[in-house]
Amino acid sequence: KGNMKYEAWALNAQGASLRETGDYPKALDLFKRAVGIMEKRGDIRRSSIMHSNIGSVLHELAENAEAKIHYERSLELARSIADTASQGATLINYAALLRESGDTTLALDMYQKATILNEAPGRERNKCIALYNLGIVRALKKDYERASIEYDRAYDLAKTIGDADLLAMVDRGEGSLALRMGKPAQALAHGQRSLAIAKSASLPWEMMESAHLVYDAYKALGNAALALPAYELHVRMRDSLQKEEDRVEVARTNVRSAFQKQMFTDSLEYRTELAQLENERMIERLRADRNRNRAWGLGGGGVLLLGGISAFTISDRKRRKTRFERDAAELEIQALRSQMNPHFIFNALNSISVFVQDNAP
Repeated sequence: KGNMKYEAWALNAQGASLRETGDYPKALDLFKRAVGIMEKRGDIRRSSIMHSNIGSVLHELAENAEAKIHYERSLELARSIADTASQGATLINYAALLRESGDTTLALDMYQKATILNEAPGRERNKCIALYNLGIVRALKKDYERASIEYDRAYDLAKTIGDADLLAMVDRGEGSLALRMGKPAQALAHGQRSLAIAKSASLPWEMMESAHLVYDAYKALGNAALALPAYELHVRMRDSLQKEEDRVEVARTNVRSAFQKQMFTDSLEYRTELAQLENERMIERLRADRNRNRAWGLGGGGVLLLGGISAFTISDRKRRKTRFERDAAELEIQALRSQMNPHFIFNALNSISVFVQDNAP
């Protein structure tokens, strides 16, 4: 119905769905189509969000240079309308890319800005994520004291909003920091608390990671007997997640395979229709060629007939002219002869007469 806004929303939703199934190239195509529509409509806010989505997909595809371009574009659009929510969300994603690329200084700056931009009510989760990642970056820069402060702030915020996933994640982060600082007992306490939260909330990824932290803490404390069960739990969860990932990947593959088969079927039908249409066109061309050749044949025959008549007429005229000239010459000779004979006879007789007279006795 020409409603470009909802068309873009639908494309964006499809892109998000395909991103979840791992079909990043198709998701990328849909996001780009969506952002094209939104920019054409002049919807700056949603254009900014969609550029951020494109950046995240490109990040997954390890196309970091292009991902940065879209993150920058997202920030530029969001800043032009003072959209702090979009800026805060994009900065978190952009900073993660920079952190993984080794640019911890710029990543730190972005996480700090994201923390400030997510101060508004309703953005507590994003602020907690920004603080947690801020703690990771400070730890990478060996600023352990300030990293601990960031983790504490993130934990308090996660506890306030009651998000089990964030609580388990931040507790595990604090435990990893404690272990790095040479405090295995403190690391064990955080690891056990994180593991308990993860178990109660059925968070398999956090259970796997927290179990490994508990194993590392026990090992650092020299308690191999308790370290072993923690490691076994870690392995079980890892294998379970791998099986789940394999199952999901099979499902993704089946979806992609079904889609590709449908595309192939559609393509085959299209090619069949195209071939049929081409055959019909070929038949029409052959008919046209046949009719044209027939017309040329008739025309050529007519031309040849006229040419033959003309040639016969010209030849006949030449033949008649030649015969006329020959007959005229013969008649002229005959006329000359008819004129010559009496005159010759008279002269001959006269000569004989003179001869006789001159020789008479």
